Amino acid sequence: VGDVEDLSNTEPLYSGVSQIMDVAAGEDGVYFMIDNNRDRIFAYDQDGYLLYAFSGPGTAQGGLATPAALDVHGEWLAVADRGTNLLTIYERTEYATLIADAIHCYNHGEYTQAAEKWQLVIAKNANFDIGYAGLGKAAYRNGDYRQAMAYFETASLQEWYGKAFEEYRKEVLRVWFAPAVLTIIGISVVFVIRDKVRSRKEGDEA
Repeated sequence: VGDVEDLSNTEPLYSGVSQIMDVAAGEDGVYFMIDNNRDRIFAYDQDGYLLYAFSGPGTAQGGLATPAALDVHGEWLAVADRGTNLLTIYERTEYATLIADAIHCYNHGEYTQAAEKWQLVIAKNANFDIGYAGLGKAAYRNGDYRQAMAYFETASLQEWYGKAFEEYRKEVLRVWFAPAVLTIIGISVVFVIRDKVRSRKEGDEA
């Protein structure tokens, strides 16, 4: 949906909410939207989580005037601007490339490599919740449910936290069920033997 908060009181250039003009699909489920009101570009993952946003009003340093359409070609993003009659080409930054690589690795079952990429992303932006979500999903797919729970809690992903907790609980039950049953049986045997010994002593005394 882009920006839904009206910032006209503090930032006149960003007044009103986003007016989405075009959407383009990239690789691995990532898609891009262009905002005609604030002249910004938004990137989302396949679950609809915001990955990053960039550009803005003004044609200096990659800014836009009146963006009308966009398209994706691999690592390049092309935006047609009817305000300037120009086609602006954007290349991925190192940060955006790390995010793309992390998503690609995860989608292709390379969970350890995905986690490594997300760690690099978080090193650049420690407040990036999607990075922690990515680490959590990688840990989940690798069977490290306890670590996954910690990452999902940081990312505030309740649904995924619940999934990880369910698997972690199953894992704990598998590990401790047999010893617990044996312990209970052992305690029961001890009590039975004790009762029999006590009954025999009472019979001898009688």
